[in-house]
Amino acid sequence: TGNDLKAYGAKMYCVVNVSETVEIMELKSAKSLKQISLSGKQPRRIAFADGYAYVCCFDGDVVKIDTATMTVTATAQAGSNPDGICAANGKLYVSNSGGLNYPNYGNTVSVFDLATFTHIKDIPVVINPTRIAADSQGDVYVVSNGNYTSVPMTFQRIDSQTDEVVQTLDFAV
Repeated sequence: TGNDLKAYGAKMYCVVNVSETVEIMELKSAKSLKQISLSGKQPRRIAFADGYAYVCCFDGDVVKIDTATMTVTATAQAGSNPDGICAANGKLYVSNSGGLNYPNYGNTVSVFDLATFTHIKDIPVVINPTRIAADSQGDVYVVSNGNYTSVPMTFQRIDSQTDEVVQTLDFAV
């Protein structure tokens, strides 16, 4: 199952969940350059910063890949079933859905320092956070799916300077 597809530099990266791989291709030709096995990790999404690719995986790991050598250089632990990832303001943000723990969904976004690839903190958000993205101003946006019954879907904005939720909108995204 191809879960995410993004270009970075002259390469295209395809995150394949069930096969547990990251396929790296030439951007112009789609010719395979390398396939990285992430056995047992269930990779979900990919983000890029400063020459590295970061892949969040449903086993709770975030994998750091050097885009020049196409090799895994480090792994760090996020929360339960990470399902989204983005970079902003020198930090990496990972949404911890806890989606496989129904009905006990996750409710945090893990923050990592990009320079050291170390965990800084967890930001509390509405349960079941999945999609996450950053804008050019450094704000981070999170879609939380709620529990599909009594807790509604929300759209939240995190200030990457303070790493706090500064706005929550109760509507389906």
